[in-house]
Amino acid sequence: MQNKRGISQAFGAAEVGRLTRRATVFDVFDISRVLCSSIRELCRADHLDDPTALQDWLHNKTPEHIRDWLGDPGEIWVIEVDGHLAAVGGIGPLAEREGLITLNYVSPEFRFQGLSNTLLTHLEARLVTLGAEFARLEATQTARGFYVARGWKTDSTPCGKGRSQCQSMVKRLSRAPDTA
Repeated sequence: MQNKRGISQAFGAAEVGRLTRRATVFDVFDISRVLCSSIRELCRADHLDDPTALQDWLHNKTPEHIRDWLGDPGEIWVIEVDGHLAAVGGIGPLAEREGLITLNYVSPEFRFQGLSNTLLTHLEARLVTLGAEFARLEATQTARGFYVARGWKTDSTPCGKGRSQCQSMVKRLSRAPDTA
């Protein structure tokens, strides 16, 4: 059993391909692994291998913290590739007509396979479904160009975590045309 998803995975056939789904409590260890390895290996331009900066960033990426996040009013989504958890995304609760993307991380071994883009598209669509007209996020230096290429604009709102490399960004979300 690769991930502790329960009896159905242990006795069922392994799923092949990509699957985007809502995270469950059985995913907390894999989510922690993806977040921590992505931060350590892919975000070096942000933390510069500084142990204090890394500890500050990773301190709440433990399975225990992630289990608590699953009970929050926000949502955590994952992408599996051939049964392996490969990417993690999250949205916070809607504030009026504005949504917050809280997570968009890909495991280093699945980098450059379009998963971050797939996850971002899914999270944006989910926010539209929930009624958001705008979305916000705090981009790392590593990811800033990725977001700009997908229509996100830098914003002057200060980042909440006090990281100097962080950039607040905003995007007006597209709604599907009404078919009346």
